[in-house]
Amino acid sequence: ADKSRLGGYSVRNRKAVTVLEGVKAIAGHDVNILYDEGAPLISKGQVIPSSCFLTPDKKEPGLKGEYFNNTRLDGDPALTRIDPGLGFVWPESPGTGVGADGFSVRWTGYLKPDRSFNGWLGISSDDGMRVWIDGRMVIDNWRKGATAIETARFEFMAGREYSLKAEMWEGGGGARAELRWNAIEEDMNPAIAMARQADVAIVVLGESEELVEENRDVATLDLYGKQVELIKAIHETGTPVVCVLLNGRPLSFNWIAENVPAIVECWFPGEEGGLAAAKVLFGEYNPAGRLPITFPKSVGQLPFYYNQKPSTLHRYIGASDKALYSFGYGLSYTSFAYGNLRVSPEKSSDARIEVSVEVKNTGDYDGEEVAQLYVRDLVSSVTTPAKTLKGFQRIMLKKGETRVVTFELTADELSIWNRAMKRVVEPGDFEVMAGGNSEDLIKARFTVAPEIESRKSKGRR
Repeated sequence: ADKSRLGGYSVRNRKAVTVLEGVKAIAGHDVNILYDEGAPLISKGQVIPSSCFLTPDKKEPGLKGEYFNNTRLDGDPALTRIDPGLGFVWPESPGTGVGADGFSVRWTGYLKPDRSFNGWLGISSDDGMRVWIDGRMVIDNWRKGATAIETARFEFMAGREYSLKAEMWEGGGGARAELRWNAIEEDMNPAIAMARQADVAIVVLGESEELVEENRDVATLDLYGKQVELIKAIHETGTPVVCVLLNGRPLSFNWIAENVPAIVECWFPGEEGGLAAAKVLFGEYNPAGRLPITFPKSVGQLPFYYNQKPSTLHRYIGASDKALYSFGYGLSYTSFAYGNLRVSPEKSSDARIEVSVEVKNTGDYDGEEVAQLYVRDLVSSVTTPAKTLKGFQRIMLKKGETRVVTFELTADELSIWNRAMKRVVEPGDFEVMAGGNSEDLIKARFTVAPEIESRKSKGRR
């Protein structure tokens, strides 16, 4: 809720308006806003404090750092210094005489824990990093595009001095090198207790640039980490819940879709995104966004898109073949109804069809609707999609207002590539569908007469 989400390849280290800041700005001074992180997006533990490091000669806290102007730790270091710890995020050069990109670093010294616990030692880096403890490599992540954090189980004994060596290399695009442990367990209880006091809980979930960017592939589309566990616990308090999603790809948040009555999909919303989200939440703007992609229920459904051919749709044992949210889907603070779908003429010899449909605002508020038109070629020489979007119109309707929306279909919309790889309109029956998304549709039919094929062919010669 209090993080900037600008998306990959945005300007780094620039702060945008967060959802928390937007809510504070829109809610005003009469609303008491409580905030707690609840759970970190990525469980990274804590950066090990400098007091737990000793230099190689054990004379002072910190680690000896040797910085090289290459990615191979070759030759003499361009910079040697004592670093207080290993918790760096460098937007530019790490030090005098060292380039901002294309460098490598070796740290040596001792790790002397200030407490005993069974946990993990972890590294968080932008590119490659590896760690040795007492001469044994415990983490080897020496490839480009390193993970958000890579960990190794470790038993820490208070006061014991462990020989430590860590190395990293940086190719380009901002550098990070952090040595972490999980000495303090994450605790969601403060956030849950806070939710119990509140009139409504706004739970902001999703992803970050560490999870969604070039070289950031995932094996699942589920929400990362403990996010679902967090929103389930807050939901169980009985406080009404709104879920705000900040994400860079479609996610499979099935439990949330079934149990949380309000979900606001913001994607990575940009510099003023937090303010925009707050205006939606507090009713200053009636949302009219529609999904340009399909949200699957499971990663196993991929590839999944609305205009698949009938033969490519898969049936699953023990799982639905339906989308979590279909292409074109999107709700509003009002509702809309479609009716009286008409085509004229019902039989055409020149592939020109006028389609009209009545759209009515049936809710209690003025709002925008995106009327969508889909077509299916029912008889064709090659397989065609079950439906294809052929037109859409965004219209503003007052409460109770009805408007007739008209679309025109021509040879451009009705033609296909035939087996001879010619673009033609084939005679036969077509189905036209209209509605507010790709699934909730009303239907009508029309026919293209055989004459159109010869006319189209003559026009191509």
